[in-house]
Amino acid sequence: MAEYEFVESAPFEAGFAEVYEWQIAPFLRGKEEERQAAISRSMVWVKLIGIVSVVLAALASYYVHPLLGIFPLGFGGGAALIIYLERGSRISKDVSGFVRPILCKFLGNMDLHPQVPADFMPIGRLVALQILPKAERIREDTAITGTWRDTNYKLLKMSCSESYRDHNDDRKYRTLFAGIVLEIDCPVYMPRTVFVKDFGETLNKLYSWASRNTLPTHRWDLGVEDAEQVFEVYTDDPAQLGQYLKPQFADTLTDIAGRFQGGKDYCAAAFSGRRFYLALSLPHSFLGFDVAGAPLSEANDSIHRALRDLMTPRQIIDALHA
Repeated sequence: MAEYEFVESAPFEAGFAEVYEWQIAPFLRGKEEERQAAISRSMVWVKLIGIVSVVLAALASYYVHPLLGIFPLGFGGGAALIIYLERGSRISKDVSGFVRPILCKFLGNMDLHPQVPADFMPIGRLVALQILPKAERIREDTAITGTWRDTNYKLLKMSCSESYRDHNDDRKYRTLFAGIVLEIDCPVYMPRTVFVKDFGETLNKLYSWASRNTLPTHRWDLGVEDAEQVFEVYTDDPAQLGQYLKPQFADTLTDIAGRFQGGKDYCAAAFSGRRFYLALSLPHSFLGFDVAGAPLSEANDSIHRALRDLMTPRQIIDALHA
């Protein structure tokens, strides 16, 4: 394949090769020149930092103490690493900012919001529905609104984390969730229904008791053996739920989780009134373009993945309508 050529590999990519040729390829060529220039500049700085670090290390070791030579080398290595990462971060950010709107416009019926609108997603409700974990710190990133099959949806890239103390009593953060959360309109009013992970008979009873004040009252029997091994379903109204939701829907959720979460079969989901919520932990950064470590002519894999990312809500809506 020639440099800066996009080969369409999925039905939803039909026609994108021309868009790539006329809009994206010229931009990537220009950015590649900037990338090469940035590499040259950073190498000059890295060499300079290396020379200064070695000189300072030698002086410290000779005039003060042999072990003190370690510190200039350590600081020099850290400074060189920061310079390298900063160069890559800027290039990736520029590519992301340019390419994302083009991809959204190509697929159509969706709007990209680089700045997340206030109260875009009902975080408190998602925590109450156990879609998201209760977290000390929530970071919201890219937001998308769209329509597919006359169904409105919202998509939010976000992460949740909590603090902890390590063995040195230093405060650090651990990630509880990182991925995307979707809000999809339902054609009918649905009773509050929560799909929780099946922990096994004993732990399920313990979990149900511990969550008795937050989970819906009734357990709903899926009637599908494979799905029963993955999900426990609780609802406020089993009769109403049974009118609109087939037991096999849990199989659909399992399939969605496996396809988008790198094989993980469980995903957090819930119905609440006229809304369906779904949280997917992605094995990569949603719409991410970490492309600075290689020639930008090789950015096609990131573009293919970004297009697949943007198709995620549509594929889930298709599954809901199946």
